[in-house]
Amino acid sequence: MAHEIQLHGARQILEEWESSHLEEIIETIERGLREESDTVIDGAKCLIEVVCKTILKERGKELGASESPSTLIRKTTQALDLDDDKGGEYLQQMVRGMINATGGLEEMRNAFGPLAHGRDAHHSKLGDWHRLMAVRTAETIAVLLFEAHSARSTNLRYTRAPFDENDLENHNIDRDADIQIDSDSYEIVINEAYRYRPSQILYELDREGYMNERSKAVNLPEEDSE
Repeated sequence: MAHEIQLHGARQILEEWESSHLEEIIETIERGLREESDTVIDGAKCLIEVVCKTILKERGKELGASESPSTLIRKTTQALDLDDDKGGEYLQQMVRGMINATGGLEEMRNAFGPLAHGRDAHHSKLGDWHRLMAVRTAETIAVLLFEAHSARSTNLRYTRAPFDENDLENHNIDRDADIQIDSDSYEIVINEAYRYRPSQILYELDREGYMNERSKAVNLPEEDSE
């Protein structure tokens, strides 16, 4: 029996991260459930991987070339200091439960995931309940990790969240900045320490504006040399 299911929890993560890659994984899982396809097992594994890897990068943690999902869970819970949270041994047991559940999902994917390895043409498929169990387990773990990540202070050195125009500290930086223009290099100098060319700022922050200004610059005369 096909399941018409939406991954509401995973889609809430998608709203925050606006990731086409994550969206493709979610849609693959939802389509696989409708079509009774074991591709949902591969998708469930990928869902955990993408959430863990994103959190680890935004926490400034190193990633190995090929980390297993269980290892990613372990590293992510450590990066989020879940073992140090109030709850002691009880919480640690639940964290170990997530790692064990992910290990079970990984084994299921290795045994049944059609995209994991080449299969015999008559390879047996999983049942609906197995697929649904794998998907719901992966989604629950992904949402729990995402919520723990969101509840902690943002690591501003590594976050890929967009610039917050309403942030009070950003307002204070702007208000107190000493801004000068270097007439020789045309650089904008902030607080006598940070130097940026107008073309560089446009290139990094407004590519369309950069292209517009570049088209104007093509016909400008060259600077006179003394």
